[in-house]
Amino acid sequence: MSEPLSTLLVVDGSRYQSYQPNGTYKPLDFQKMKQAGAFAYIGRISYGGVYSDPAFRMNFDACSGVLPQSGYMVVVPQQSVASHIQRVLSTLEWRQPDFPFVVDSELDKEQSPGSISKLTGEICNEIVKIDGRLPFIYTRQSWWDPHVSAGSWGKYPLIAARYDARLSGPWSDGRFKFRDWETWAGWQFSADGNMRGRDFGAYSNSIDLSRFKPEYLLPALPPVVVPGVKMVRVSSPSGVYLRNPPGAVTNSEVGYAKFGDVFEVAGEDPTGQHYALKVYGPKASFEDD
Repeated sequence: MSEPLSTLLVVDGSRYQSYQPNGTYKPLDFQKMKQAGAFAYIGRISYGGVYSDPAFRMNFDACSGVLPQSGYMVVVPQQSVASHIQRVLSTLEWRQPDFPFVVDSELDKEQSPGSISKLTGEICNEIVKIDGRLPFIYTRQSWWDPHVSAGSWGKYPLIAARYDARLSGPWSDGRFKFRDWETWAGWQFSADGNMRGRDFGAYSNSIDLSRFKPEYLLPALPPVVVPGVKMVRVSSPSGVYLRNPPGAVTNSEVGYAKFGDVFEVAGEDPTGQHYALKVYGPKASFEDD
């Protein structure tokens, strides 16, 4: 089936999609994945603080230059924040994701909502410190609401799992609406049993497929490189306010740019702390170093 023009198709995978009958792993065919309509790929990095996905690095390297990509970590209650983060960093080595990490929260291990909330929140905070960007949270409503305490989770972009491709969104029929989110960034609409793994270059019969709203992916990706043209991006997660340049009649705020917005630089002062911007429309932005 073709994807709606208003969303971007994203594939995620782990060692199961790379597994070979002889017990080894083989990189996914990312050219085939791209030809099948995928815009981006998300690979499993780790499971808690004790396990690195053996296919992650291999697939990350094979995907580079073909599709934008990121990685997801599975939160495992009863394991420490530090072990989760150390496992992610040791698995990544020097690799950098193109768009924000995904925190996969769907295990309770018989822990209380308060304990799960504390662990998940602290992991998200550590990811922001490392990456400078708010991670996505992947979960399903039927698990999240009873197992995680209510809080300010809405600041993290949501990837909601609900497997019904007939819908236009994870709760477009009014069911399974999340307590902590008013909107979604991504929607995993198809997974086990879809028999589409081979279509997307995997060695498994099935594969996870999600639809993402473009505004949650496109601003996070590197701007198009134009020879001789400098582009900058808003790096502050809270965004920045735009002001008139020093020496102007008024030094008032003239606009606001959100995290990830990109624009062309017309000039900068010798310290590199202020930029003159070429503003083409409301999406123009400012990078606050």
